Amino acid sequence: MTSIGALNPPTIQWGSVAAEPSSKYLYASAGYIDGGALLEQFRIDPATGLPTNLAPPLAGQAGTTLVVIDRTGHFLYAVAGTSAYGYSIDTSTGLLTALAGSPFAISASLTAASTALIP
Repeated sequence: MTSIGALNPPTIQWGSVAAEPSSKYLYASAGYIDGGALLEQFRIDPATGLPTNLAPPLAGQAGTTLVVIDRTGHFLYAVAGTSAYGYSIDTSTGLLTALAGSPFAISASLTAASTALIP
């Protein structure tokens, strides 16, 4: 097995990861050990399967526990505590755009483990 190198510096802790239905794009929540957070956007190379950055990461929310994509591949939600941060996914480029009104309040009784999709 040949190493392809590290994908992240040691100060980042990766969280939830989600691929949209066509498997062309991958999204991951990450948190810095010092408390900052970000949402990474990747394109998946169809020949090698390796991810490459699409754009600079979006500022994320500390405590993001889940990243989910709706089954159409048009929307992504990042869950942090009792908030869901919504984004539209450009199906041509994979880039994310924040939805109007985001973040959306969700019930404190929902947990990352039980949340399959935020409507």
